[in-house]
Parts: sequence; C-alpha cells; structure tokens
Amino acid sequence: ARAFAADTAGLESDPSSGEAFDRLRAIRQGRGEWPELAALLERRTKLEQDPELHFALAEVLRDHLGDRGQAKAQLRAGLHHAPQHARAVAALAVLHYEDAEWVEAADALIRRLRLERDREVLKDILFKLGLIYAEQLPDTKRAVAAFARVLQIDPDDREALARLADIHFEEWNWKEAYAVTARLAELEPVTEKKVGHLLRLARIQEEGFKDQHRATAAYRRALDVAPHSLAAIGEFARFYERQSDTRSVHVHLDTSITRFR
Repeated sequence: ARAFAADTAGLESDPSSGEAFDRLRAIRQGRGEWPELAALLERRTKLEQDPELHFALAEVLRDHLGDRGQAKAQLRAGLHHAPQHARAVAALAVLHYEDAEWVEAADALIRRLRLERDREVLKDILFKLGLIYAEQLPDTKRAVAAFARVLQIDPDDREALARLADIHFEEWNWKEAYAVTARLAELEPVTEKKVGHLLRLARIQEEGFKDQHRATAAYRRALDVAPHSLAAIGEFARFYERQSDTRSVHVHLDTSITRFR
C-alpha cells in the first residue's frame, strides 16, 4: 500500500517518471482496476508518442470496459505512429468486421493483406473481403478477385468455390460458372450437395449453353449419384416439361417410382 501511494504521489509530482508509471500500471492491472488503468494509460499517451501505449489502452477498452468505439480510436492513434503494426491492424479489422462497419472493415482487411504472410491467415482475410464485396458493398469484380485469390492459395477450398459459382451463375457468366461448379461437384463428399452441384451444371447446359443433350446427361448423372433424390427426380421431370416432351416425363416418373419399390 505504501509503495502504491508512493508511486501515485511520484507520478503526480513527476508525470514523466517511467519507473513509477510502470509499477503503478502493473499494480492496476494485477488488481483488475480497469477504469483506473485506462485513465493511467490515457494520461501517459499524452506524454509519450509510444504506439504500444495506445494499443495497450485499446485492449483494456475493448476487453474489460466494453468501449469498442474508443478502442478503435486508440488503435488508429497508435497506427498513426506505427502503420505497419500487424497485430494492431488485425485488431482494428476484427472490430470493424464484427461491428458491421463494412467500408472500414474492407479498408483494414486490405491493409492486413500487405502485412500478413501466413497462408491460412491470408485465406481468411481474402474470404472476408469476398463476403463484404459479394453481400455488403456489392462489387462483383472485387468479390470475384478476392475469392479467386483464396483459390490461388488453396484450389480445393469449397467455400470459395461455392461463392464463386453463385456469383458467376447469377451474372450469367456461363463458362466460368460451369468450370467452378464442375470442380465443386468433383470435390463435394456429401451426396445431397453433390447432387445440387450436378443439377446446377444441368441448368447451365440448358439455359446457358442451350445444349439439351448435355443437360440431359447432367440430369442423368445427378440421378446416378442419388437415385432416390426427390430434388433430382423433380428437376429432371421439369426439364422434360420445358421441352414439351410428355412421353419422357411419364417414362422418367414411372422409372423413378419403380426405384422406390
């Protein structure tokens, strides 16, 4: 208690005292006196241009006082002095992303891309950027670029492939949609999802390439994978209906009923 009082008095008489500050900081932190620690750190940031003080204050504000707005402000203040501080940039990106501040989150994630080297971390950053540009700040070109870069790191990433497949299909980019969906169908271990990809391939052949023969083959392949799939049975029947091929509809449905017996 006497040491604590002495350090407090020492800082009051000489605010620049590093030793007194360090001891008092350790005491506040050890006791879990977070408001007092935050006040201590904030005072110190006005005396020193040390970015680590801002980052430490941001951590207290975020983790112990629930003040995410001020935590972001302190991270930005520290990054003003240390713009390449990877951990602080990452913390800022997480806060903006979790708080659905999409413009700021995208900016921070792009900043992270220039600092990170770990492949798994880069994949996560690029995937988040793809989601932002696909869903929150619609920009098809940037979304495609982000997901494509995920696939440069991991060509078998099914989540990125699925996102790319959706974008290309919705944009009627048939060639790209077919290539990505075919890859998805090849990689997918879950039968129900594989059938979904094969049915999309059939639609691309039918609606995009206007190739009814290959569309028929794709619908048959879906049924070969899952003969009892109601989705595949129904889509194949509707395909024949769109061709006004009543006979094939009946044959297909009769065959399907037989499979269930």
